[in-house]
Amino acid sequence: MVQAKNEGYLGNNLIKRAGVETKYTEEQIAEYQKCSEDPCHFIEKYCQIISLDEGLVPFTLRGYQEKLINHFNEHRFSVVLAARQSGKSITSCGYLLWYLLFTPEVTVAILANKGAIAREMVARIVTMLETVPFFLQPGVKILNKGNIEFGNDSKLVAAATSSSSIRGMSPLGIGPILKDRAATNYGLVACLSYLDDKGFGPSLVHRNGVTRARMWQEVGAAASCDVNDDASLSACLDVLEATLGSDLGNMRGDFVCGQYTLADAAWAGVCQAATNAGKGNAVSSRSKVNTWFSAVQSHPSTSKESINPYSCMSTKADADAGTIREVRINT
Repeated sequence: MVQAKNEGYLGNNLIKRAGVETKYTEEQIAEYQKCSEDPCHFIEKYCQIISLDEGLVPFTLRGYQEKLINHFNEHRFSVVLAARQSGKSITSCGYLLWYLLFTPEVTVAILANKGAIAREMVARIVTMLETVPFFLQPGVKILNKGNIEFGNDSKLVAAATSSSSIRGMSPLGIGPILKDRAATNYGLVACLSYLDDKGFGPSLVHRNGVTRARMWQEVGAAASCDVNDDASLSACLDVLEATLGSDLGNMRGDFVCGQYTLADAAWAGVCQAATNAGKGNAVSSRSKVNTWFSAVQSHPSTSKESINPYSCMSTKADADAGTIREVRINT
């Protein structure tokens, strides 16, 4: 369906530009909800692909393609062993388009041994996008051969495989990455410090210089922990157990540096990740760590918001599904 010219992206009347207001009918709302929950329904009803014999045709999924899409949707990791020319790539393109349209604030990377191949996949996704009605499109901010940015802040990038393919936001490949408008922070210390400064309550950075140095040391120790490596996890939690037993001046108290600081936020992430990975015994078997983690879980917000900070952390269900829950404050 051709749309009004002023709603298209840079002269392409088949792709909705970001910022266009859409009025939904009750039928469209119901259909949007159904599409957001069922990628196979969305792909078969609204996506078209190019057939060498017939040109643009509806994307009719075969049984194994439906199975592949459902596997993508239900598992964080997928390894596919299949013959060439069996429709794996075009099926993946259909799923990725669905994921980008209906999942806000995600980044999808398409990597191939050559950049041209990765960009060809983007072109296939754009072809499908052009067949999707406007009421299902979130709008496009940027679209070129190797990059698409949607109005829901989801992004698609294409690159050749290399050690730095998708590290553009973090020059050294350091995570986590926190992007807030024009500011991009990478690394646990930078992200925690930025969030602390953005808060409305008292700072979680210790005021005493000596204890503040210890706080950053603890943040670094937590960041170095590999929860998937039992030896690393054990060694790091031994450090935390020893720290919690310290009798040094400002270190005495219920928390890592006596009072609640960014060090507690960093170590809480380690303990929560361990618990989500089925390694909660590593936490509970250390008496001081176990007592401290219980105190962290019940600690109220230090700001004015009526929220328990621990409730914002990733749960086992989130970890299993590879998802992150959105938490908004004062928006």
